[in-house]
Amino acid sequence: MDMRGEVKHADEITPKDTNQTVALDFMTSLMRQDIKAFTDLWTDNAI
Repeated sequence: MDMRGEVKHADEITPKDTNQTVALDFMTSLMRQDIKAFTDLWTDNAI
């Protein structure tokens, strides 16, 4: 979520460290391949 409480898409988030880079790359890859599988994984409390 951003400062306003809005959920951002994985491809809109700037990673803060190496672990976040790996996780966001994975989520972005899922998002490109299969949006249904991605939306099943992406919830407000996923990160």
